[in-house]
Amino acid sequence: MTLAEGSSSTGNGNLVLADPVNSRAVLNIDGSGEYNFSGSVRVGRGDLSAAAIVQTEGTVTVGGSGVEYLQLGGGVANPSGSYGAYILSGGTLNTSGGGPSGIRVGDFGNGVLLQTGGVLNCARWFALGGNGGSLGDGVASFLGGEATVAAGYRILLGDRPNSTSMVNLGTLAGGDASVTTLNTTGLAVGANGSAASADLNLNAGVLTLGGPLFRAAGGAVTAVNANGATLRAGLPDISLLSDTLTQVNLYKGGLTIDTAGNNATAAAGIVAAEGFGVYPAGGAFAVANGGAGYLAPPLVTVFSSGGGYGITAIAEVANGAVTRALITSPGQLNQAGDSLTFFFNGGGATTPAPEFVQPLAAADLAPNATGGLTKTGAGRLTVNANLTYTGATGILEGELESNGTIEGTSVTVAPGATLTGNIGGTAPVRVEGTLAPGSGLGHIELGGLTLATGSTLAIDLGDWSQPGPGTGHDTATVASLAVQATAASKLRLSLDSTLLANFSETARSLTLVTATSGITGLDSGNWQVEAPGFPGTGTWSLSASGSSLVLAYTPGGGTGGGGYTSWAAAFPGLTDSAPGADPDRDGVSNLLEYALNGNPTQANTDLLPAVAVTPAGFKFTFTRLRASTAGTDQVFEYSSTLGAWTAAAIPTASGGNVTITPNTPAQGLDSVRITLPASAAADGRLFGRLRVTSRN
Repeated sequence: MTLAEGSSSTGNGNLVLADPVNSRAVLNIDGSGEYNFSGSVRVGRGDLSAAAIVQTEGTVTVGGSGVEYLQLGGGVANPSGSYGAYILSGGTLNTSGGGPSGIRVGDFGNGVLLQTGGVLNCARWFALGGNGGSLGDGVASFLGGEATVAAGYRILLGDRPNSTSMVNLGTLAGGDASVTTLNTTGLAVGANGSAASADLNLNAGVLTLGGPLFRAAGGAVTAVNANGATLRAGLPDISLLSDTLTQVNLYKGGLTIDTAGNNATAAAGIVAAEGFGVYPAGGAFAVANGGAGYLAPPLVTVFSSGGGYGITAIAEVANGAVTRALITSPGQLNQAGDSLTFFFNGGGATTPAPEFVQPLAAADLAPNATGGLTKTGAGRLTVNANLTYTGATGILEGELESNGTIEGTSVTVAPGATLTGNIGGTAPVRVEGTLAPGSGLGHIELGGLTLATGSTLAIDLGDWSQPGPGTGHDTATVASLAVQATAASKLRLSLDSTLLANFSETARSLTLVTATSGITGLDSGNWQVEAPGFPGTGTWSLSASGSSLVLAYTPGGGTGGGGYTSWAAAFPGLTDSAPGADPDRDGVSNLLEYALNGNPTQANTDLLPAVAVTPAGFKFTFTRLRASTAGTDQVFEYSSTLGAWTAAAIPTASGGNVTITPNTPAQGLDSVRITLPASAAADGRLFGRLRVTSRN
């Protein structure tokens, strides 16, 4: 039967395809109109019956005023060997008629949903796997198009006791779909714990979640297999991977987690699948004898003659015959010389395809463990479990907080991205963005650490009176430390004072990194400290002391001791060290020389504020010694008459029309810019001067 242009409605009744025993039926929907079914649609209901709906265009709506379902395979108790399929390659399928309707795949029978294009909108439960082993098998494969499950409901794999179910997002042979389910409870991979079996294979495309992948309590046998797809956080502050899952098996294609501007957590370990997986050329095996008369793809079961396990596949059907077995999970511990046997069940064939035996050659296999993890999207992903695989870990955007071990892999933190957490393990890490040990005050252990050009080491400061690890500041222990910064692209030490306690203007030496085999690449011109909000007025220095990276603080002080006095003592040829004296006769007092980082024994006026005229007004700039702010008051004054002066206090940090750039042009120096509007020059003239006075 074919529905072309127009509309079809069954009133308040149900549409049933292939109800009698041994019956076969196909409904082709290839018109561009709207087709409304107001009750349940049951596809393949009777004993040994087979039916399929094939939609290539148009809009199909299932459901009426009651709770209705699109049921694929069965739909009544104990239909022996029933089979139903829905093939969506174009158009739109809605299960949202007069009331919320859902989809059941393998509902007391064998069911297949295959989407290669179009749009699927499910307004109620999307459940796979009904009652009773082979009488409750459901497979949904998303190889193209978009599918969405309403936020109040979710996808359920292994919905009833003893059922089997599988969802495939793509295959090794291709397919790129988008599946979205924003229920905050998550997606159940094993919804019923009573010996249900469920597999979720993530090969390509995007799965967007509003809650975690999880497993119900009980005896459900489940597997989450990641081999190239993207897992995306669809809501703020959610879990993506529940600790009810044993682990996520990471295959050669890896896994991308996109936080998409949200914060998300993952509590299940992400662990490399064991040994070799099955990766045939093109992602599939050609089937020599594919039978005849298939209405839709049969279900596929795969067994290995050796120790391999976990291999799954779906069937490709063309002209009524099975042409290929498309691999959806490569499986684990496979070896060359083993043989795979593929069994085909259902599909309505007039001549069923016999079992198919495929010997495995070395070319069909590849190591599973080479897959890696990629973090994309703004926001933070917190992984409270172990990451164990040999493929690369790439933090491309946002933050990855790891509070477990990272083993086997190598980690790259891209520019603009951040790695943080209380990390253990031996993985080497290359930082082009930011490394922030701990979550708050904390500690990390890594293999070799490379701080590349332009990278940032972010350190939280804690109790100043107890500057040891764990209380006074963040720390790291690494196998080696290589600093690749340059004078033009420096290593930034970013100090956060949010947790700073018991501060006093006293010297401190903070060991930030301990490198077992030493530190290379650090020199005096390739680093800078940024400490916005830090209450001290002294200076910082960074050095490699043996195997330790040490950040030292020298306190500031006033003219009566420490600051000015220490500064003046550094010029042994100074004939008069009084703050107001001018022994080099350049018109700049010693105190002003101190503030401007000058040399009081050599005449020089270039350090005085310089002015630049712009269309918008005036910019006065100078460089000051940061330590001088501790014991002096610094004020910039301007006037258009040399009579009435307007004062602008120079703060320790940017504010108002004063911009402070710390540690520029060098460590311990501040670049200061005062911006004035053109209106400040009332008669076309403007004068500026810097006045520095001691607080003592």
